[in-house]
Amino acid sequence: MKSSVWTKFAVGFLSAFYPVAAQADAITAEDLQVEAEIPNNGTNMAFGHNALWVASGFSVLRIDPSDNSVQEVALKGASQKQRRLLIGPKSVWIADVGANTLFRIDSKTGETLLAFPAEMSSSSGSIAVGADSVWVVTAENFERMLSRFDAITGAVQAQIDLPEIGFGTAFAGGHVWVSSGRKDEIYRVDPDNDMLVQTIATGSSPRLMVDAAGSLWVHTIGDGAVQRIDSETGEIVATIDADLPLGAGEIVARENGVSLSTPYQLQFLSIDASTNSVVMRVTGRQGAEDHAAGAGSLWLGGSKIRRVVPPQ
Repeated sequence: MKSSVWTKFAVGFLSAFYPVAAQADAITAEDLQVEAEIPNNGTNMAFGHNALWVASGFSVLRIDPSDNSVQEVALKGASQKQRRLLIGPKSVWIADVGANTLFRIDSKTGETLLAFPAEMSSSSGSIAVGADSVWVVTAENFERMLSRFDAITGAVQAQIDLPEIGFGTAFAGGHVWVSSGRKDEIYRVDPDNDMLVQTIATGSSPRLMVDAAGSLWVHTIGDGAVQRIDSETGEIVATIDADLPLGAGEIVARENGVSLSTPYQLQFLSIDASTNSVVMRVTGRQGAEDHAAGAGSLWLGGSKIRRVVPPQ
């Protein structure tokens, strides 16, 4: 991830059918209060279990926010081609596409608790944990397969055919969700019977998704928007025209909504779940490939990791 500049703005309520364009008040890079700089690459990271976790190729890093110290733990047999790191119950998960292996890391010690095989093709996606299982889009039928593995043993529990190539995976509202940017759809799978029970038409190219504030949030990278979906019914309840640069980006669950970062001239954007509006925005000549929030700080990744005071 790369450094960038900040912007702050607010927009009105954006419904699923009548999106409203965003307006912003600029904040410059000089307005950022940097607490610390950590000289480690931060292009795949997440905050959880009282630490910042970073997938770093052949190892995983645990950064202690109390002193910003870095613990590096080697991942035996790992490669440098990995999907988005996932924080799970008492564990951190890494889907290593190059090694075709899923790693479960102990969140207290950093020890590898489990490593088991899973055939994967694309590294540009995410995995999910829920219902005592880990859910992964695997390589079968050209990535039109959702595989369910036991989260404790790694045993294959089920394989669910998908109508189209899967990408992002999330667990929300007691269901598994898989995005397919190729058809502008999201698929809902019932973990009680491992059946695909709903197909939802979305905005252009849905990518990564998160469970936050009682909803499923989807970044549609083809139109620069974010859609909020009722995770009980599958109904799209809001479409936020976030004016995001088109293309790849990361979405992160926050206590009161979600935030996003992209590598294209947008480092950070925050959406308030109470109003479905963008309430904070950071821009610059370069973007950020990832970000995280925790321990009262905002963590901005890139060729190095910057810990900053969240702008108000």
